Amino acid sequence: MSCVAGYLSGYRWGGSQKDQDVDDATILVKTYYVRDLVTPIDAQAESTLDAAAFDELIGLVTSTVGSGTWADNGGEGEVRPFPANGALLVSNTRIVHRELEQLLGQLRRIAFELPDDSLETARAALARKRPTPSIIKGSLKVSTDYERVLESNFESAVDQLARELGPPALSRRAGERGFPEWAVGRRLAVWDRDGGKFYVTLQDGRPQGVAIVAGWWEESFGPLEPVGLSAR
Repeated sequence: MSCVAGYLSGYRWGGSQKDQDVDDATILVKTYYVRDLVTPIDAQAESTLDAAAFDELIGLVTSTVGSGTWADNGGEGEVRPFPANGALLVSNTRIVHRELEQLLGQLRRIAFELPDDSLETARAALARKRPTPSIIKGSLKVSTDYERVLESNFESAVDQLARELGPPALSRRAGERGFPEWAVGRRLAVWDRDGGKFYVTLQDGRPQGVAIVAGWWEESFGPLEPVGLSAR
């Protein structure tokens, strides 16, 4: 009986693995918004793009991610620009999509790394240990593209600070389990320091504006309030 059970267990596992292999080989179509990677974004307006603006990024994708899977290289995969939406429409396997997502993430971390002097605001907030937060970057006048850029800036700021302070003790999106009741914003990273909490948050709210904010929090401070921005 144990031999039969072992055989059946192996059979089910083998079938499951085969199904996974089929899933990984299935062609999927996904849209990737990449306007922030193909043109400089001004905080006040969205740029007009043409297909040529995507050429360099498409060339990088097809030469570094699943290079043998693209139609130009004899495969089935395709990548097409959609200038009006600032997007790429990509048709390829699940494995290639995963690699593409990793590549785009790496490009954003490089492209949107904040200058070191921009993080002096965050370092000053940590040194003061006072309830008044500081704005690293933000604006009242924003576009959808600017919000995406600011989110990439936030991720870069957290990565840069983690190199100095170590990994954050907490990193959450609003609505996720464990997002603190005292916090505001749609993204949050927290470091436990000297009996309090140093935080960086991506504030997303009107009419206060969209901003990356750094500050210090202790229980005696109570819940945070969104930081108001001046028109820029």
